[in-house]
Amino acid sequence: MNQKADRHDRQDSLPKLGGRAVRGTVGDDGATLVSVAHTEKLRLRFGGRTIWLTVRGGSTDADRAHQILHHHGIYRLPPVVRPDIIVDIGAGVGLTGVYFSVLYPDAQIYCFGRSQRCLELCRENTQRYSDKVHVIPLVGPTATQAGIGEAISKLSLRRIDVLRLDVAVLGAAIFKAIRASIWTGSQAIVGDLSLAERAEVSRLLEPTHTVMVDKPDATGQMSFVAVRQDLAELAASIWGA
Repeated sequence: MNQKADRHDRQDSLPKLGGRAVRGTVGDDGATLVSVAHTEKLRLRFGGRTIWLTVRGGSTDADRAHQILHHHGIYRLPPVVRPDIIVDIGAGVGLTGVYFSVLYPDAQIYCFGRSQRCLELCRENTQRYSDKVHVIPLVGPTATQAGIGEAISKLSLRRIDVLRLDVAVLGAAIFKAIRASIWTGSQAIVGDLSLAERAEVSRLLEPTHTVMVDKPDATGQMSFVAVRQDLAELAASIWGA
């Protein structure tokens, strides 16, 4: 699904950060990538607005931003999905938090992360939406699978409408750590997994959700979207399934 454009150097109209000019690249889709120290400033258009993001230099964050923050992004959901509560476990630098904030401006979004650096960037990237995006660190015992389940329970949420899970990092067992009554009723579950986890994730979700898995990328990981079965008919008509 990645429609990443070829980039070419541009020296004009780039911002000055920290009092100095920086070097940047611009893609045919209007995205700008500006390098500063160990981070990069990425400018792109999504949802009819210009969005600036800070991503980690030398990482896959910029590529992921193109995959997620796109009209046909990897976590695109049908209009029938109308979430009020979104939980993102393994939020990284906040790309998914920004994506859902733009698409669902009335939703409350809870972003869980373990890396201190990623948490800092997640807060920075979602600062514009700080009234509805809550960045929650997973440290110590809460960084374990069981601890993640307990951390979610402490939010006392009656439901989770959309759940994003980085299964590729957390493992398929994360589903067992989260109370089943929470995720089985979710309107949609999205995330990333490895080929080794594909069969197990499908087995867990298919009783309650219609599951679609993208082709593996160069790293062997793939994105998935699962929509609750009572919404599946409309989802199929939209996706052309």
